[in-house]
Amino acid sequence: MQLLFYIAENFSYLWGILKTNKQTGSMKKIFAIVVCVISSVIVKAGDDDMVKAFLFPQFEKGYVVMKGTGARLAAQFNYDMVNDRMVFLNPDSSLTELDIRSVILVSIGERSFIPIQNKTFYEVIKTGNNEYYINHKSKLMSKGRAAGYGSYSQTASINNITSVYSSGYLTHIGYDEKFEGVDQSVVLIKNDKKYEKVISLKGLSKIFKSHETALETFAKENKIKFSKLEDAIAIVEYAFSL
Repeated sequence: MQLLFYIAENFSYLWGILKTNKQTGSMKKIFAIVVCVISSVIVKAGDDDMVKAFLFPQFEKGYVVMKGTGARLAAQFNYDMVNDRMVFLNPDSSLTELDIRSVILVSIGERSFIPIQNKTFYEVIKTGNNEYYINHKSKLMSKGRAAGYGSYSQTASINNITSVYSSGYLTHIGYDEKFEGVDQSVVLIKNDKKYEKVISLKGLSKIFKSHETALETFAKENKIKFSKLEDAIAIVEYAFSL
């Protein structure tokens, strides 16, 4: 019911955006709006358990550096971690997906993001004279459907956000279904022009071969779990400090 109320409260606003874009004939913008609106709806589903689909809690001021000309264009940005998309607010409050092929850098506040192979964005993190990267990713997983008395029963199949966003349309989701966000962000280090994922002590030790023992001790003493973003960041920054 909470989802229905949210749609009802925002219907006129959403319809106005779609109508405006229909008049301009911009099908790409309509697709981007539908994607982002659906994401907003999913995030609102279940006020007690907010699902994090975007990197920032709200759109933040920033600028994009265009490929070729180097021109800087200011806007308010946010990153859709579920679909690997950078989106920005238009003057009419509609949303548009940034064309990843036309940019070389996106700066949001004090944070910088670079396009990778025209598919996704990596955040650039400076540490001393070095840098590493974060590929921010999130997946929405079904916790089940309402079973009464405030409880939820596990559904027969677990639906992730890729099925929910299939072709930009909302599918395989019920109003009584509860979702949780699963952080799948990964830290990467550029090694010999290749981005290496930091997902294990063995892999990190191959990059910092002369500090294998120190890294093993640090991982053991700090109970590092590479599946946790904060742990991966901690040991990478330690490795660069050696």
